[in-house]
Amino acid sequence: MTPDLKEKYDHQEQELYAAIGKACVDFEHVCHALRTAILQMLQAHGLVNQKVSQVMMAELTAQPLLSIYQALIAETLVLTEIEKRICDQLCKQVKGLIERRNGIIHATWFVGWAGCDDTDFSEASGHKWKRGKSGSIIRGEKQEAKDFLLFAEECLETANHVMFLPVIPLLGDHKIERNYCINSEGKVARLPSDDSEKPSSS
Repeated sequence: MTPDLKEKYDHQEQELYAAIGKACVDFEHVCHALRTAILQMLQAHGLVNQKVSQVMMAELTAQPLLSIYQALIAETLVLTEIEKRICDQLCKQVKGLIERRNGIIHATWFVGWAGCDDTDFSEASGHKWKRGKSGSIIRGEKQEAKDFLLFAEECLETANHVMFLPVIPLLGDHKIERNYCINSEGKVARLPSDDSEKPSSS
C-alpha cells in the first residue's frame, strides 16, 4: 500500500468508526428522552420521589421503555383523535429506530475491507445471521459514514419529540395538535409558530 493510499485508508476507516460510534451514542439519547418523559408523566400524576421511577427503569432497554411510554400516554393524557395518531406515529418511529440500532449493534461490520484492486474504503459491510423455517439466513448491508450520521441525526430529532410531546398537555390548555403534525413524509414534526403556516395533521 502506497503512502497516499494508506493515508486515504486511515481517513476513511476513522470516519466510519466515528460515524458508527456517533450513531450508537445518539441513539441512547432516545432512551434518555423516554425515561425523562416517563418521569414527567408520573410526576404530573402524583409521584413525589423521582428515584422510584429511576429504580423502576434502571435496567430497562429501549423496547420496554417505549412500551411504558406509550401506555402512560394512553393512560394519563386526554387526546383528540388527531393527537392519538401523532403519538402512535411517534412511537412507530421510535420502534423503527430501535430495530435499526439493533441492526447496527448486533451486526458484524467489516470496516476498511476492500478487494485487492480496490482503492476506496468508504463503505462498511455488515453481516448478521438469522434463522427461520428454511434454516439459517445471512443478511448483509453496506453503509457509508453518511448513512450512520443520518441515523444519528434522526435519533436526536426523535428524542426531542419524545421528550416534549407528552408534556404539552400538562401545560394548561396546550394541545399536541397545535404544536405537532404528521408531515408529508409521514413523520412527526413540529409545527411552525405561525398558525397560518401549519400543514395538515391528518
